[in-house]
Amino acid sequence: MPSSWDNALVYGLLVGLVVFGVANLASIAIIEDYSILTAIVDTMFAMIMCGIVSVCVYHISKTSGWYS
Repeated sequence: MPSSWDNALVYGLLVGLVVFGVANLASIAIIEDYSILTAIVDTMFAMIMCGIVSVCVYHISKTSGWYS
């Protein structure tokens, strides 16, 4: 459990980078017309979404008392 919301944000950003970075690199390797720009934009978007969701889950878990 992260100790603060900014730690949750950083962890979420890193998860988005790793998971979607690997997926987009695989897409570049497999799909012939998959551009690097598309992979970069998709990875950045996924990082932002994972970061937002991580902060939301952190806030919900702290306010609901799931974790102390």
